[in-house]
Amino acid sequence: MKNILDGKGTRATAGGVFSFKTVIILIVLGAFSFSAYFVLAGFASDLRSTNNGGEHALSKSAIGFAGLVHILKENGQSVSITREPAYRRADKRKLKIITVPVGFFPVALDEIEFKQPTLIVLPKWQTRPMPGHKGWVRKLNAPNKPIVPVGRISQKLTPITGEIEITRSNKDSERVHIQPANRDTDSAEYQIFNFENLQTIDGKNLLPIYITDQGPVLAQVKDSQTFILSDPDFMNTHSITKSTIAAFADNIVNRIQEKTGTRDVVFDLSLHGFTGSQNLIKLALTAPFLGATLALLA
Repeated sequence: MKNILDGKGTRATAGGVFSFKTVIILIVLGAFSFSAYFVLAGFASDLRSTNNGGEHALSKSAIGFAGLVHILKENGQSVSITREPAYRRADKRKLKIITVPVGFFPVALDEIEFKQPTLIVLPKWQTRPMPGHKGWVRKLNAPNKPIVPVGRISQKLTPITGEIEITRSNKDSERVHIQPANRDTDSAEYQIFNFENLQTIDGKNLLPIYITDQGPVLAQVKDSQTFILSDPDFMNTHSITKSTIAAFADNIVNRIQEKTGTRDVVFDLSLHGFTGSQNLIKLALTAPFLGATLALLA
């Protein structure tokens, strides 16, 4: 029986698979995929999810500080967030805010060179992720304690402040009266109700700025431009929904800026594992080397 196609069907199929257009498309797709992988590999550390429930400026959880960032911006502050290692760049025109995490962090506080005015916000709560709600947290359940032992906080801070004493109230709800330590330079007072487990700090190398009946809550390390906020509940998102605490948090920043001559605010994420590491790919694709890279590829 004679093949009526005379081989034309076979030739047409082969020609369709290896047509010039198909080859070009495959080459373009391959080049695009390789380029995308190349770029993503270089910027992998910058693309990590930051809404992880931690105690940092990008966290929208109760113990995070995204709410503080929003309030400062609403009140006219220029706010930036840096992933640069805490011991690198220093801009003395900006107030740096370091929120200390509860657990292990890649850079110890005593390794940081405080070359610019800095506010250190101490931790208090121990939490765990809330199932079904990404970025949300809840307190640890018994028998685990939901509050960080004060000894662990003191141990992290002592290299900077010297010997200190951190005390914590055992009351789950109390009235806190905050007033300036020096009324000659500040007259602002705050009455905060239903405050939970107030945490204060004191030490021979600390100069109190704001005090309560239980002790100082904001202090300056002597002979430095480093400040310590004893309790994160004066700034974190859970508490800052109260107007009085929001006003106090804003005043803390303004007060420190007045004392240090700074204008803007920068939140440091390096203690939370979000350090933006440098590599050859990132250097080639960012200023000032991006122009040279494009010229080579042209």
